Amino acid sequence: MIEWFARLGYAAKGMVYLLVGYRALKGALHWIRPAGSSEVLEGLQKQPLGEPLLLILAAGLAFFALWRAVQTFWDPEGVGKDWRGLLERTGYAVSGLFYGNLAAGALEMALEQVEPEDVHEQEQMAAFLLGQPLGQWLVAGAGLAVLGVGVAQLHKAWSGKFLEPVARR
Repeated sequence: MIEWFARLGYAAKGMVYLLVGYRALKGALHWIRPAGSSEVLEGLQKQPLGEPLLLILAAGLAFFALWRAVQTFWDPEGVGKDWRGLLERTGYAVSGLFYGNLAAGALEMALEQVEPEDVHEQEQMAAFLLGQPLGQWLVAGAGLAVLGVGVAQLHKAWSGKFLEPVARR
């Protein structure tokens, strides 16, 4: 059962990356403002069936946060308790907190009208990048990179490769 939670979590994480990367790439090519994860979730909310999609995404992100908690406390991959293992497990904990917070934000947006908190910050970053020499290409490259991470996360969810270290134990 935890395997399916983890798969759904990786799929939700991949979708967030795809949406952010798409928005960044679109911003570079069409001069619209790229968006951060909270603003992308707000944009999703405005789509037809946006609120049910946000609920599904919130559940998936919560499952990913749960998987990170499992990785942190039970060490299913066997990264160990030496300093490297503890550092990696601390990274899992931080990641879990981030995605848990993103899940809570998606849930809150689905249940009520909430404005994203990072819009101004993202707008400033996009304006700065677009104002640089080759700025449009920088933003497009960043968008493609984020899209690539999203595809990789979806592949990870589909293939279940992240579970190989668990299966070997």
